[in-house]
Amino acid sequence: MSKNYYLSAIIMFAVQLILLAMLINNMLMGRFDFFQPFKGEMIELFVGIAVFGLNIGAIFIIRNLYTSSIRSQRFKIDMLKFKHIEEQNRIYRQHRHDLNNHLSIISGLAELGELERLRNYLSSYVAAFNRSIVTVDTGLQELDVLIYTKISEATTKGVDVSFSCHSTVTCCQKYIISLITILSNALDNAIEACEKTSEKELDIKIKVDPVDYTFIISNTYDRSIDLEKKLAIEGYSSKGNRRGEGLSIIKKTVNYFEGEYQIKTDNGWFFLVIELPKHRLEECI
Repeated sequence: MSKNYYLSAIIMFAVQLILLAMLINNMLMGRFDFFQPFKGEMIELFVGIAVFGLNIGAIFIIRNLYTSSIRSQRFKIDMLKFKHIEEQNRIYRQHRHDLNNHLSIISGLAELGELERLRNYLSSYVAAFNRSIVTVDTGLQELDVLIYTKISEATTKGVDVSFSCHSTVTCCQKYIISLITILSNALDNAIEACEKTSEKELDIKIKVDPVDYTFIISNTYDRSIDLEKKLAIEGYSSKGNRRGEGLSIIKKTVNYFEGEYQIKTDNGWFFLVIELPKHRLEECI
């Protein structure tokens, strides 16, 4: 539907330009009394009315384009929430299956009277369960959903993930999708890099100061790749065009928010530091 509105807007704008050119040309020729068509005043009146009508129509098309973009943004946010619910359901079913297996083992040890082994098993199970629980609370629901989903995805791929958020994040509704775009691309890149190395570790930090929101995403990577040298080449991608496009999207979106990003490596770790001005994310005017 939005494509039809865009096409209508383009056609209407082109017709307006043609009619305005005709109107201005006819007025200039009338001023110099040159090549005046029969009933020129009627033609001017007709063209003027047509241009006015097209302007009125343009107002409605712009309004429809705006409402269409709002609906599209809400749809993307709802899809993100749906993926979160889907992921929660998958985790619930997995834990339910695992719990049945653990209960069978616990029941068997209890029947055999192996209390010491039962105690050790329960201790190991509780410790493993606590490690699998990651609490995500940034203050922004859409961001919570994204980070939780990516952490779950990384965990299923054998990546050891740590997360910390030292304050709440506030973002205007119209900028949420842009913020999600930056972080989703960054996290996708980090997870894929972790898959290619034996030491699979990912660390996500969110910090807030009076001026900026700082997002620090660090991950291990394949040390056989000389990233120090490769990163000096603009547009370099260690995983093909897809990663290159992801980095390009991050760069353009960060620049849109008048923010900064830094890329560096240190002792087998890759660091991406993104700083976004608080006033840009929080302004809703």
